[in-house]
Amino acid sequence: MLKSSKTLFFVVLVLLIFVYTQYYLKFNTSYRIIQAQLDKIDESVLYEKYPIVVADRIVKPEVLLQTLFKYKYITSSIENRKGSINPYLVTHKYTVLYNTMHDIDVNIIAPQYRGEFKTNVDFYRTQTQYVTIKLKKQQIIILPAFWLYHITSPHTVIILNDPFSYFISKIY
Repeated sequence: MLKSSKTLFFVVLVLLIFVYTQYYLKFNTSYRIIQAQLDKIDESVLYEKYPIVVADRIVKPEVLLQTLFKYKYITSSIENRKGSINPYLVTHKYTVLYNTMHDIDVNIIAPQYRGEFKTNVDFYRTQTQYVTIKLKKQQIIILPAFWLYHITSPHTVIILNDPFSYFISKIY
């Protein structure tokens, strides 16, 4: 009896992991971009897996970790990045781009085109469709997993992971 209970538990656990993996690896293929005030963004908006441009100005991006993203993610980090001619692939649950300087252009690319970008490919020499967003000073954009972005200016990045996305980000 005890052995069959352990087997049943293991089968259910594997099934749950499989279902969550299928959900996590699924992405939207359209170029829908959500623009909203910070107080209108909640989990249901985040789970749509579309980029979100926050209309509000954010003075300290760390505040997001205590408000919008509080208690939801096991790891978070804040990095300052230089711009690059190569696009960045979002391998985390969410990546928040924060503009600390003058207005910058952020080019975002849908996940279905990520295969067209191998390492060290100049962004401007590809034929991939992308959308350019003008990010004002102290404004953020939230990108879900598997989207690509391209910025040539310095910017701040907040990386958020839940347990599963942390594991997946280590694989990619």
